Amino acid sequence: MQLLHREDYEAFAHLHPGLVKALKYIGEQWQQDLSLTNVASNAFVSPSHLSYLFKKNLERSFKQILTELRIEKAKSKIEANPHIRITDLCLDVGFGDLSHFEKVFRRYTNETPREYKKRFHL
Repeated sequence: MQLLHREDYEAFAHLHPGLVKALKYIGEQWQQDLSLTNVASNAFVSPSHLSYLFKKNLERSFKQILTELRIEKAKSKIEANPHIRITDLCLDVGFGDLSHFEKVFRRYTNETPREYKKRFHL
């Protein structure tokens, strides 16, 4: 979800209006505790229809999109500040559990946050 990470919402203009609203809301509120229900409510569509739109148009679930965005934000934060503590980073990008964050980060990047950090540490 590089387009969402870069806040390039115009690239989504061809999609269903409810999906565009949902993506913009996720892009602006990614650090918050988001659920499919509150995103759907903000986009004025039902949660089940929004779930369908995510999978049909983006081939990803709501959770996958949110997680990918948060991991991209985490990577950017590490690159901007290689001295950031992993526990602080975890909370900054919307994860409440450090072990879950580390596991998910590894799943998306094939390395732990600490390993990723070492690449930018001077």
